[in-house]
Amino acid sequence: MLFLIAGIVYGYLTIHKDAFTEISDISLRSKFIFLLFVFIVIFLFIYSIFLPLKKNRIMYKVYNTTLPARAGLWKNFYGTSPMGNSYDSVIMFNNILKTYNKEKENIRNWNDEKKKIVIKEIDEIINLLSYLVEKSYDYNLVLISGKMCYVRMYITGDANGEFYKRIEFFLKKAKEISSLDPQLYWLNADLFLLKGDISLAKESLEKSLILDPYLKDTHLIILEFAKKTKDTKYYDFALERAKEKVPNFISDNN
Repeated sequence: MLFLIAGIVYGYLTIHKDAFTEISDISLRSKFIFLLFVFIVIFLFIYSIFLPLKKNRIMYKVYNTTLPARAGLWKNFYGTSPMGNSYDSVIMFNNILKTYNKEKENIRNWNDEKKKIVIKEIDEIINLLSYLVEKSYDYNLVLISGKMCYVRMYITGDANGEFYKRIEFFLKKAKEISSLDPQLYWLNADLFLLKGDISLAKESLEKSLILDPYLKDTHLIILEFAKKTKDTKYYDFALERAKEKVPNFISDNN
């Protein structure tokens, strides 16, 4: 009888022990799931809200700050959210590229002190673009990087050296992504022209026209090139060809 009672008591305790262990396991799983949920929420908050807001604040400062102070703001973009690099970052970099590209001739003739301030900012931008290109491999960022290097080379008059190699790197990278973009050959032509190789520049422009014979921008660039190199024969030929390929073509040079 004692053995029977002992067996019942042992069985009762074992059942309750198993039940307690099961409850403990459920409790541990619940805690783990809760902590995992909290971690995901915090991560998403930082990645999709906090860092993008930080990035937007820096962008706002960039748009509303002038040189020389603006040159020191670009380093603040390191470590911000990669969200929007293919959109808002491209717009920001493209806007400043357009500004410098438009004014590069004037800046080239500035005194060394003023020019040094601009070069400092362009260098900061190029370094940031190089960093972003490594992270995102975005085609537009790669192309803008190459164009920004060209603007720097044009302003300084340095057709060789570090930034020439950088443009070659960006062009190679861009062609790996989209080899059929005429803009790549426009940039190549700019490089050749900067180095004084008119023949290769012309050849590169003609290659860009093969990719899209009906693109008005290419015809305009070729006409500008012919005008700059004072090649009237090529200019007349290019103008007639443009009128043939592009309906209602009007050149800004006329």
